[in-house]
Amino acid sequence: MVGDPKFTEEQKYEIAVEFVSGMLSHSEICRKWDISPTYAYKLKDRALDLLRQGMGRPTGKPDAQEERLQKRVPDLEQLAGDPGPAIRCRRPHQAWQIGMTSFQRSDLRPVYLVSIIDCYTRPLVGWPANDRCKVSDWSSAVRPALEFRGLRTKESCSDLVLRSENGAEPSSKHFVEFLEHGIKGQYTGYNAPDDNAYVERVI
Repeated sequence: MVGDPKFTEEQKYEIAVEFVSGMLSHSEICRKWDISPTYAYKLKDRALDLLRQGMGRPTGKPDAQEERLQKRVPDLEQLAGDPGPAIRCRRPHQAWQIGMTSFQRSDLRPVYLVSIIDCYTRPLVGWPANDRCKVSDWSSAVRPALEFRGLRTKESCSDLVLRSENGAEPSSKHFVEFLEHGIKGQYTGYNAPDDNAYVERVI
C-alpha cells in the first residue's frame, strides 16, 4: 500500500475498507484517522485492486464484510473515480466544478487563476486571480460566487455539489472545513481530470 509510517498494513486496509463500504462519509474517515483526502483515495484505490483480485487483508482470510464488498466491486469501482460519478443537475446552482491553473505574464511572473463553472448552464460563476498559489484562494473564490447568487446560508446551498480534483489545495483542512458549512464537496478520482471536464475545458 501507499507508504506511511504512521500505519501498519492492517490499519491501512481497515481505512480502505471503511472508505469503500460507505459506512462513514469521506470527511468522517479523514477526521477519524487524521489523513488527507488524497491519501484516503490512494488507500481506496489499493483496496479495490485487492478486492478485484479476490484478496482480503494483508494477514488472514477475508472477513464477511470484505466478502460482501467483493461482490460489489463493479459499484465500488465507480466510487474510486475511474470513472467518477456523473454530474447530474436539473437547474442552475446544483452542481459546480472548480479548478486552478497558472499563466506566465510578460515579466515572467506567474498568475494563478481559480475558475468555477456551473455544470447546468456552463457559465463561469467565479474566476479570481492571484500572484501566489494559496489554499485560501479556493474558499475566497467560492464565497463571493455563493453570495452573489443569494446562497448565503447553509440551507440555501445544501443542494449544491462542488467537485474538485484532489490536489493539495482542495483537499486541505482549510478547504474541507469550509465546504462543511453547507456545500457538498466531491473529489475526482486519483489522476482523473476527465471527472472535472467542464472546468478543465476552461482552464
